[in-house]
Amino acid sequence: MKKIFGVLVAGLVCAAAAMPAAAVENEFGGYWRTRAISMQDFNATDKEGTQSYVDTRTRLYYTAKFNDKFKFVNKFEIDNGWGDNVGGDIGADGNPTFEVKNSYADFYVGEHNFKVGIQPGKIARGFLFDDDFTGLTASFKVGSIMVPFMWMKVEENDFPEVSLNKPLFLNTGNERDYLAVSPVFNITETLSINPYLFIDKEQGTDDTMLFYLGADVNAKLDGMTAWGTAILETGETNDRDTMAFLLAAGADAGLVHGQIFYASGDEDPADDDYDQFGLHLNVGKGQTYYWAEIMGDGIFDDFRSNNAPGKKVSNIMAANIGATVKPMDKLTLTGDLWYAQLAEEVAGEDELGLEIDLKATYMILDNLKLDVVAAYLMAGDATGDEDPIELGAQLSFSF
Repeated sequence: MKKIFGVLVAGLVCAAAAMPAAAVENEFGGYWRTRAISMQDFNATDKEGTQSYVDTRTRLYYTAKFNDKFKFVNKFEIDNGWGDNVGGDIGADGNPTFEVKNSYADFYVGEHNFKVGIQPGKIARGFLFDDDFTGLTASFKVGSIMVPFMWMKVEENDFPEVSLNKPLFLNTGNERDYLAVSPVFNITETLSINPYLFIDKEQGTDDTMLFYLGADVNAKLDGMTAWGTAILETGETNDRDTMAFLLAAGADAGLVHGQIFYASGDEDPADDDYDQFGLHLNVGKGQTYYWAEIMGDGIFDDFRSNNAPGKKVSNIMAANIGATVKPMDKLTLTGDLWYAQLAEEVAGEDELGLEIDLKATYMILDNLKLDVVAAYLMAGDATGDEDPIELGAQLSFSF
């Protein structure tokens, strides 16, 4: 890991130094975390099992800003587990997971903005998409608002042939694209509406054309904020019609917060219709909505309890009430109670259970914080015979 990290930093410094000082403004940043996690009885219905591990993530950011209308944005990520054989062992000279998270050109033509390359995107609070993607975002200014159009390339079949002079690309046999339009209308200073159309189009082994039509509403009220989301899913996949939906709402009054959501399930998987919200997205990528610590991936998002959808919200109804207090300047305490069950039964069972989440956040320094999490799920019949438990701590900073 030290070798890769050193080469990366040296490359960024050399690239920045090679550019004329008057031509570009160099911006550096990053994020780092180390976390220790212990999880018990997440996967088995009648078998006890514990997983415990420590891992580290490093992100480095470099942006070349040429002027107010043009910049080149890059984000890199290095992951390794403590004691693994790819960089976390003695000597640390292996090959840890290295990722290019973002690399895109961000520029304006007139008042219209374009982002081309590997970039982040978010639609419907993550109920539909919240991830990095390769593609294009074109935001056109219409009056006083920006109207963004997004093209996300999910899978590509027509890669170049493999030869000595051409790169080796994976040929999946499928062509899959996400298309979206998602403007935000500020109705008043305290009320905004974000309608969107999200299209999932795939050709290949599973021909699909699905349309997600929805809207997010955000409101600032006296002493609180409130939000709501409604999404209708329709179209066709694998010669089967789809009609599904999601409804969600939440509020935060500072001391007390809560939310509720319902994502439809498939009442009869054997019939000619798909009624489960996000079923095709669930087998794809990008759907990312974190909620409960154990059932909803939470702050430690590697695993979730048996039959829970995690961050890919689908076939579920869940409700939450919680409270946040700040007993001292650097310490924040949060407690959450979650109840969830499947919208439609799986193997004759539907109750996921009642979960208690406790989190303490302490600011060690101005930019260095420690999160400590404890979560316990009183398992329902769809989760299993054992009650899952999660304990974890995370040290992180950004710059």
